[in-house]
Formats: sequence, C-alpha cells, structure tokens
Amino acid sequence: MNARGVTHSRQGDHSKAIEQFSAAIKADPRFLLAYKNRGEAYERIGDLAKAVSDYSFIIAAPARLGEADDERVKVEAATYLKRLSSAAGPSRAGDRAACERAGPDARIEACSRIVADSNATPTEQVAALMFRAGVYYERRQLEAVVADLDRILKIKPDHAPALARRGMAKGDLNRITEAIADFDAALKFDPSHAWALNGRGNAYRSLGQFDKAVADYDAALGIDANYLWPMRNKASAHERIGLFEEAEAGYRRVINSPGRFGNNDDRRAKQEAQNDLKRLEGLKEARARSEVRLPRRVALVIANTRYTGSFDALATPAGDGAAVAAALRRIGFKDEDVVERYDLDRRSMIAALREFEGKARTADWAMVFFAGHGVRARSNLDYMIPIDAHIESERDLADEAVALERVVERISDAKKLQLVVFDACRSNELTRRLYSVTDQQRSATPSAAPFEGPGLILAFSARRGQSAFDGRTNSPFVEALLANMGKPGADLERVLSATAEQVKKATHDQQVPEIYGLGYGKGVALRVGGEGVRR
Repeated sequence: MNARGVTHSRQGDHSKAIEQFSAAIKADPRFLLAYKNRGEAYERIGDLAKAVSDYSFIIAAPARLGEADDERVKVEAATYLKRLSSAAGPSRAGDRAACERAGPDARIEACSRIVADSNATPTEQVAALMFRAGVYYERRQLEAVVADLDRILKIKPDHAPALARRGMAKGDLNRITEAIADFDAALKFDPSHAWALNGRGNAYRSLGQFDKAVADYDAALGIDANYLWPMRNKASAHERIGLFEEAEAGYRRVINSPGRFGNNDDRRAKQEAQNDLKRLEGLKEARARSEVRLPRRVALVIANTRYTGSFDALATPAGDGAAVAAALRRIGFKDEDVVERYDLDRRSMIAALREFEGKARTADWAMVFFAGHGVRARSNLDYMIPIDAHIESERDLADEAVALERVVERISDAKKLQLVVFDACRSNELTRRLYSVTDQQRSATPSAAPFEGPGLILAFSARRGQSAFDGRTNSPFVEALLANMGKPGADLERVLSATAEQVKKATHDQQVPEIYGLGYGKGVALRVGGEGVRR
C-alpha cells in the first residue's frame, strides 16, 4: 500500500496517494515511513496542518527496534517540521501550494520564487522545477522544459520522472536518440514507470520501429491497465503498419474504457481516439466504395539535371525520371496519368504540383518521384531544389526551394495511398557550409518521420545526413527500384524494402534509404489486374 501510494505521488495523484498511505498506517500504526510520505503528500495539496501533525507524530513516536529506516525518517521529519515552522515557512508554504495548483502564470511565478530561494531545500527546488517544467510543457516551451529538467537531474540524477519528462520534450524536439536514452535511464531507476514506457514507445513509433513501440505500450499497460495513452498509441502503431482491424478495435477500446478517475490525460486520449476512429471509418468507407473497380493511379515525375543557380549539374536525374515513368506505364499506369517534368525552375515546380493536385484528388493513390538536388534543414524539413535556386543560408530555402511538405499537401486527397519518392541528397556542400560539425553529426542519426498520415509513404533514397549517389546511367536507388518493380507478384511494401536493402548493400552502407509508413504498402499490388488492392 505504501508503494502504491508512492506511485500515485509520482504520477501527481496525491489524493489517491494519501488514501494508500492511510491504509498502510491503519494496517501498521507504527509504520513511520508511511506517515512521512503522507505528510509530504499533504504538503503537496497545501494541507499544511495535517502535514505538521504527521511529522510531529513521527518525532514523538519511538523507533522500532532494528529499523534503520525509522531513524532516518525521524531525522527527515524533524527537518520538514522545522522548515514549516520557520519564519519563512508560511510564505514558502503558500508558494508551494501556488506552484502546484494555481493558474499557469501564477504557478510559474511561485515555482520561480522557490527555485531562487537560497533557503529552499533540494527537495523543494526539485519539486518546484518539476511543476514549472510541467507548465512549460503544456505551453510547448520545450527548450525551457529541458533546461529545468537538466537542473533537477544535476541535483538528483536518478529522478525517473524528470528523465521521462525530458525524454518527452526531446522527442517533441525531434532529438529522438537522446529521448530514447532518457527513457532508458528513467526505466533503469524505475522499471515500473509506465509513463516512460509510453514515451519510449512513441519515440520508437516515430522511427518506424513498430515492434519495439508495441512492446513498450504493452509493458505500460501491464503496469497500469487503465492508462489510456499507451492503449491509443498502440492502436495508432497498428494503423501505421496496415493492421486496420486491430487499430479500429484499439481505438474503440480506448473510447469505451473508464480510464483513471479525474485524469485529464486520459480524457485527452479518449478525444484523440474518437478523432482517429472517425478518420479511419471515413477511409474505410472510401475504400469500400472503390473496391468494385480497378484503382486509378497517377504519378508526377520531376527530374532536375541542368542546374544553373548555386548547385552543380547532375548526371543521371533525366535518365532516372524517364526510366521510372516508363516502368510505371509498364505495370499498368495509363499514359495520361504519368506526368513527366524535366529541369524545372521554382515557379514551374510549383505549377506542376498545383496541376497534379487535380489528378491526385480523383485517384486511389498518387505518387510523386523527384530526382535532383535536395537539402535537409535543421527544422526537420526536406527541400527539393529547382534548377535556378540561389541559396546561401538556410533562410533562403523557403524562398528558393520547394518544401516536401508542399508535395504532401498536394497529394493528400488521394483516397487510399500517397507515395513520395525522394531520390536526392539530404546532405551536401550547402549543408556542410551552413551547419556546425555537431549539427552534421546529429543529422546522421535516425530521425522521426517529417510527416505522418494514414496512407502516406515517404521513401528517401538516403537517410538524413547522407548523400545520394549518381550512377553511370541511373542512380543506385533507381537501379534497385526498377529491378524490384519488375518482379512478378511483388507488392509495394516488398518492392520498397527490397530496394532499400539493395541500395545499402551496393553502396557498402554509404547510402541507406529511409522509408516511413512502409506498412501502408502491404498488399498493394503494383500491376493492375494482378493481386488487386487489399487494404
């Protein structure tokens, strides 16, 4: 019961914690540690009179023979009681209550006063920093969150909740590898930290490591079966890998589950699951309406070779674009539904995307293939470079290049599948000139998908921080793609995964493709009249 109370305290549910500590005291009226824990919980909710009562009882009660913990608890209780009884006590006690329970602005002010108070104990400072970080997180001031949690971990390196919260913030900042390290550390100190397991699952899901993500969500639910976020996130992972029936059942389970009483996080998870289910049902209805006919598939091929701006000309994009377009027609794309565009300046690229949006809106799935120069920005955005681009700093990208986000938006209305194939560098002379060595090293680590959406597959010929090689006739990526597209009976998932492995092997790991949303290609036949489309 005492252990359950500690768990509730860590989760911020002090009322339940007090219930559990009181039950432990009822079972053993001389259990001094439970009195001390209950006193701390009373302090957290601002009931200082009851906290003083518990600390006073501990000081007056005799220690149990041979119980070293009792002596330690008595010393701590005396310290706490002295703190509450000091002249500064009433003012600091009011700040503690405001830091935990006031409105956001008042909470930050009260917590900041405690942090700045040289007389505040390390325990008080840790609590104030944790509460202030919580407000910053709600406001999405993520760098401030990380800064406060760094201060906590200097005071108490084994503070599992601080490690878990920092992992969440770093994950939102796309520092995925660092986030996973924080979650690992939190779980080392507290293996039962369900929040850390859910956070690590989210990090793995953003990297496309769905097996690891689902395992973490299951572990979190094994600790707390009423914790709704891992339940919802597991359903989302199932959707991402194309297990739509499991995803639908998971979303319904979240909606119908009671969750934890009065928990705002669980209410948000329910709302998110309702939105997910509504979207999934809409996709299901759209698929059902189109099952009776062959799928309409459209493709836009953009290949830029003759660069005239601040980028050098390339050797193979024109041949790559022509070869991919021919291969698409061989597997059943209609001639008029494969649009080829070569050596486009920025205005022409935007016009081509606008024109293609009309085709995508009436298609079952839409594909955009780009070959040419590309740049990966520190903002986690990839850019296609037009032939006339003049780029000297990262600020020029928005004006001179075309963001991948714009491509995704233009094909988002395709009913079943959206595929973007990006055969371009994600690190080049510009990247090296713009970014520090540290930034370049960080960019070489796996990163989260820049965009996510039901039915969206992003296939990059090189991972973040790598160059995409030219070849003699075709690039290594296009050579592998053409070879695998020609295999009879292959679905899109197998074609893309086999292409990635072939490129990795052919370049001796110097170019490693990254593919996000690969599960949406499962069962999607490339040849019309073959296996059909199974979704």
